Amino acid sequence: MNPFDLALWGTACALTVATLWWARSRPVALNWERFFKLTLLTQIRGQVEATDGTADEWVKKGREKVWFSGLSRSPFVKLLKPSPQDLSVPALPGELALTQALLELPDVHARLNCMFGAGQDAELYEEPESAGEAWRLPQYLGQGADWDSLALSGDAIAEAVRRRGQQVWIQIGAIDLPLQDLLPRTASLSASTPKDTANAIDALGPDGADRFVLLACGADASLILDALKAFDGLRDRVLAVVLIDPELADRQDWLTKHFNHQDFDTELARPTGWFQLRFLETHPSVQQVADRALGLPIPPKPESGRVSIELVELGLLPGRHKEAAGRWLSRGLVVTVLAWLGSRG
Repeated sequence: MNPFDLALWGTACALTVATLWWARSRPVALNWERFFKLTLLTQIRGQVEATDGTADEWVKKGREKVWFSGLSRSPFVKLLKPSPQDLSVPALPGELALTQALLELPDVHARLNCMFGAGQDAELYEEPESAGEAWRLPQYLGQGADWDSLALSGDAIAEAVRRRGQQVWIQIGAIDLPLQDLLPRTASLSASTPKDTANAIDALGPDGADRFVLLACGADASLILDALKAFDGLRDRVLAVVLIDPELADRQDWLTKHFNHQDFDTELARPTGWFQLRFLETHPSVQQVADRALGLPIPPKPESGRVSIELVELGLLPGRHKEAAGRWLSRGLVVTVLAWLGSRG
């Protein structure tokens, strides 16, 4: 090989290595609502298979408990006031047709059935990994912790959750998920002020290296928002926040002003995951849909490019969260949050 060829070969190798490093270092771009719904449906599949049930039974049970549509971006807008002019650009294939169909329907119940019916969720009943390498569960949770292990509630998934879930998972206020059955470090606390909340959280992680995942529902979401806004040292230790049915109707002006990358900045250049899950009755009133719509907003992009908030929408589930707050929902949330953390390196 002459010197010129050798130089070309060296340059090509360097570019290949740089490209692979860049691809490996980027956060994996997944549809996290789809991922979360897959964790729920996979558990239902395991329950059906344990009783020698059929694939049709799995789909029937799954659709009773899990809603999903790849076209359900901004679902509350589509339910309350569908408008082709309000679609995000570029629109998804089929999204314009769905929106036009919703326009013809008389009420939110009919729109809800249209949005989540007619096989819109068919992709969730396919092999998860058929969507690509990014959907392989072991790369986030560890060898052996695959989708089949999750379906069987097997030792591999349980061990992976215990090993990866070394953060202190803290439920604040009225929320009551059985996290202690899944994770080695869990706690619950009640507080009435942001300062009391911050002090109580700090006390549950006396080692400065401890990191937290915070969970709340309803009005208690405000305690977490106010505590993290007020105490930057606490923000540095919180990796993720999970809010279920947050009641934030009276906080929208505050959120517009303060829920941004600057006010929730962290010392390290990393985003905190803000996971938002909402439940809706199968025959909702317009008022219930409107109330559920007033959750966390998407913060504006910072001019500096320094992102400290990643809003992770987990979508809608049918019913009421208190009726679903068992191991099924808990395991789905835990696996999703840990996978999201794993995807960030």
